[in-house]
Amino acid sequence: MHLLGILVCVFLVFSPRVKELKKTYPNTIFVNAGDFFQGTAWYTVLKSALVSEVMVEMGYDYACLGNHEFDNGPKGLAPFLEKVSRSTLKIVSCNTDFSRSSSLRHIDVPKSIMARMQDTRIGIIGAVTQDT
Repeated sequence: MHLLGILVCVFLVFSPRVKELKKTYPNTIFVNAGDFFQGTAWYTVLKSALVSEVMVEMGYDYACLGNHEFDNGPKGLAPFLEKVSRSTLKIVSCNTDFSRSSSLRHIDVPKSIMARMQDTRIGIIGAVTQDT
């Protein structure tokens, strides 16, 4: 089966299930802990454009960056961050400094976000490790 076909199959199974769970449990937060850029053949072929599309369509609320999001350097990460910045998916990272990167310094990645679920506040923090 073609790599894209495998991804489509996975997406078709998980996306409706995530939406169903969010509808059944409306006070649910869907979070990705990072390293969504490596470890899959479809990323190797299609890079970050597809990852951003899938994560947004899957209904992720928050994600933190993992060390593998930096494998292709700032120019490899920037298109992903730019795309998700225009969506409902929020990326957090408390220990990254993009100020010296011309590719990343214009992109807002908060160190943390305070989510609210009814009367409960939930702190969302992302931290990147240097090692795998």
